[in-house]
Amino acid sequence: MIRLIKGSRSSIRGKQPAALPLSRAILITSGKRLARWFGFRLLFPLAAFLVFGQALEAQSISAEEYAKRRSAVIGRMDSGSVAVFLAGTSKNRSNDVDFEFVQDKNFLYLTGYPDPGAILFLSKEEFKRDGQPTHAILFVPPSNPLTEQWVGKHMSELEARTRLGFTSTSTTNGFRAFIDSVLKTHSRLYYDPRISILTTDKVLDVRLRTGREFRKAVSTRHPGLTMKSALRLVAGLRARKSPAELRLMQKAINATVDAHLEAFRSAEPGMFEYELEAVIEYCFRRKGCDGPAFPSIVGSGPNSTTLHYEKNTRRMRKGDMVVMDIGAEYEGYSADVTRTIPVSGVFRPEQRELYEIVLRAREAALAAVKPGVRFSELTNAAMEVISAAGFGKYFNHSVSHHLGLDTHDPVGYGPLREGNVITIEPGIYIPEGANVDRKYWNIGIRIEDDVLVTKDGYEILTRELPVEIDAIEAIMAQEGIGNLPAGREKGIR
Repeated sequence: MIRLIKGSRSSIRGKQPAALPLSRAILITSGKRLARWFGFRLLFPLAAFLVFGQALEAQSISAEEYAKRRSAVIGRMDSGSVAVFLAGTSKNRSNDVDFEFVQDKNFLYLTGYPDPGAILFLSKEEFKRDGQPTHAILFVPPSNPLTEQWVGKHMSELEARTRLGFTSTSTTNGFRAFIDSVLKTHSRLYYDPRISILTTDKVLDVRLRTGREFRKAVSTRHPGLTMKSALRLVAGLRARKSPAELRLMQKAINATVDAHLEAFRSAEPGMFEYELEAVIEYCFRRKGCDGPAFPSIVGSGPNSTTLHYEKNTRRMRKGDMVVMDIGAEYEGYSADVTRTIPVSGVFRPEQRELYEIVLRAREAALAAVKPGVRFSELTNAAMEVISAAGFGKYFNHSVSHHLGLDTHDPVGYGPLREGNVITIEPGIYIPEGANVDRKYWNIGIRIEDDVLVTKDGYEILTRELPVEIDAIEAIMAQEGIGNLPAGREKGIR
């Protein structure tokens, strides 16, 4: 998924009702005809076993690593200061239905606590809590039997101590009195309130500057208190990935690679984009992942030229290219991998021409990756290749971003350091009506890999996913789970 130079992406997308695809019998490649001729019954149980194997085993971050992260944050804090980090909250989808909960990634990084409503308190100076010296307290929501009957239990104080390594815990019921007492004797607070800076009511045209009101309330209650951003304490730490983090990221990447390969096999004219999306996200879950790290982008034909197209509702046609920008999430860590393939299974000459330009731009950007290099240098390396081919106008985004707990990890964009994980993702996007030969219209191509910055250069973490045209065409000639006739899906196990 690309990092836009300006603007942002929405995280919510509507779905169209599923519909059966048109008959594809006359549109499939000869290789797929042969696969159907010899039958599904033997092919698909074997294919499913070979592609999916066993679900991923849990490989969590250790309690010791979480403790080291908290100690590192405390080491960055000013003398006499305290810090407060909030767990995520449930987000309403509509009426009494919420979206599936996603933990705040900074809170997850520091605690490993999986549920909403908790609070982490850190102190620069050691203090005693229940007679024990500590720098940290985890406040968790109290048990609520009525709520638990509906949504299940959250992690308790005891579990937080035994599983996450906290020596001091409490319930959130006592946090208000606790923090008021603490702030009477401290002059600096690291905290980022979850409030919008400006809220406008569209009916009454009332403008509320909630951020300003918050600061006014804080200064009234705690005169002389200085507030600083807690997020900045964590950003630099998240930039360099530990061995344990790299293992989790590789799990997400491997599942994403498998999903791409199955999408290669399944893609054919007559399918809807959402059918490929279903294949992809089935693969994520089948491999034990949390699900997609971001809304899957499956854009065919004219939609391939839209950078973050997310509707995935178009029926794919013979001659289309389809951009698949997808990523699994595993224990909170993201993959982000893009491939572009011809729906018909074979590249047309003009598609091959543009694809090979993007492939050369990928190689140029990769060759520039090493510690000390800036992101702008990576983008310039790719742009030089694409511009030399005459298509620089149609490469309109940066070529890289950080990757980790967030798909666009908010860790700053200074020079690369050993241990960073970044993307390399050049592209060309030529919409209908562009000032080029008509044969290039409605062709969008992006190739994206996940890359570890090493001491002397880089390691491609997505190296198992082919980028070469011949390899892609060979895989597409095979049968995929998305090609099953309606009603036959139950046989895949």
